[in-house]
Amino acid sequence: MIENIGVVSGLDLNIFFEIGIAASVFAMGFAIGLRKVPKFKFSRKKDDNYWKLHSKAHEILTELRITTGCARAQVVKFHNGEYFMDGLAMKMKTLTHESLASGVAGEGKNKRMLQLSMFIPLMELVLKDDGTIYTTKDLEESYSKQYMQLSNVLAFSVLPLKRQGMTTGYIMCQWCSETKIKEIKLKSLKEEIILARDKIEVNIDLQRAKI
Repeated sequence: MIENIGVVSGLDLNIFFEIGIAASVFAMGFAIGLRKVPKFKFSRKKDDNYWKLHSKAHEILTELRITTGCARAQVVKFHNGEYFMDGLAMKMKTLTHESLASGVAGEGKNKRMLQLSMFIPLMELVLKDDGTIYTTKDLEESYSKQYMQLSNVLAFSVLPLKRQGMTTGYIMCQWCSETKIKEIKLKSLKEEIILARDKIEVNIDLQRAKI
C-alpha cells in the first residue's frame, strides 16, 4: 500500500512539473506577443494617412464650394459593377466625396452604384472638359435631367478626372439657388474648378500610393 501511494505521488509531481513548464512557455509567448507593438503602430499610421488624405479631399471641395457659391461640390468615381446575362460588364459610378452648403440635402445615400448608361447626356458634358456652367432646364429630356431636378439642381459645372489619359470620374459643382447663379463669374468659376480638379487628381494619386 505504501509503495502504491509513493508511485501516485510521483506521478502527481510530474504532472505539476509539466503544467509549470507549459505555463512558463505560454507566459513567454504572451510577453513576446505584447512586444510586437511596431506592427500595430504601422497599421495605425496607415489609417491616419487614409483619414488625412480623405479629409484633404473634403477640404478641397469645401474651398471650391465657398469660392464658387455652389450648394454642392462633389467627386464621383467610375467603377466596375456586375455582369449582364449577355456577359457585358456594367459600368457604374458612385459619389465618394461631397461638401454641402448649410441646409442642402446630400446625395451620398442615393448617388451610389448608378449605371453610367443611364447618364449618357451628362457623360457627354463631362467629356467636353470645358468647365462651363449648364442650366438644368435647358438639358434634353433624359434620366440625367430628371435626377438633377429631383435634387433641386438648377445649374451645374463639371470636369472629368483623369489618370493616364483615361477618364476615371468627375468633379461637379451644383447650384440650387437662382440668386447664387446670378452671382457666378464664368471666368473665375472655370479657374476655380480646374484648380480643384487638379488638386483632387493629385490627392487620388496619393491615396493610391498609400494603399
